Amino acid sequence: KVPLKLDEHIVVNRTFRNVNPYINYMFLNQYENVCFVGTLQEYEVFTKQVPNARYIHVDDFLELAIVIGNAKLFIGNQSFCYSIAEQMKTPRLLECNHEATNVMPQGANGYDFYTQHGLEHIVNEVINK
Repeated sequence: KVPLKLDEHIVVNRTFRNVNPYINYMFLNQYENVCFVGTLQEYEVFTKQVPNARYIHVDDFLELAIVIGNAKLFIGNQSFCYSIAEQMKTPRLLECNHEATNVMPQGANGYDFYTQHGLEHIVNEVINK
């Protein structure tokens, strides 16, 4: 079932739409607690970069919100999952795509990135707070 204690986990959702082609998540392999929420097909693609990522199956949007809300950090592209993280003000990183810059984090603990360096810097900063 859905784990309720994820306060040390990085939760990732990367849909097939609005992907920044210059971003690689392989650096997340240095962290033990990486989880993925999304479709199984998205998970399979993600594990080509982060093979040890754990898949979290959710049955409904409430369970999805619980997973995202309990994460130490949420990383996602422009998707429904990111909207949940934004609304809940979970520490969150938005993977931006230059072709579709129509989402912006608002308020505390919200970050966005366009470059690999930016992603890695922010993850390190948030994880080590």
